[in-house]
Amino acid sequence: MTEYIIELYEKRARVPYKKFRAVLPDGARPTYTNSKECFDFQLSYSQRVKIRYASNGQLVAVKYIDINGNGRLRWKKF
Repeated sequence: MTEYIIELYEKRARVPYKKFRAVLPDGARPTYTNSKECFDFQLSYSQRVKIRYASNGQLVAVKYIDINGNGRLRWKKF
């Protein structure tokens, strides 16, 4: 299990209004934010989201809205 720190931001905010820890199975990279696999629907209502590793704080993924209006996660490629 990989542990992440989730940072939720409001629109145009520099400081997150909420931070929490969550886990995913190793190698899991969910695409859509409105799915059960993606941190149990916790990212679907936020404007901006940053996901970091809990161990070292490195940025792993950010949320964006695609052309169809779906919330998606853009994962960094290593």
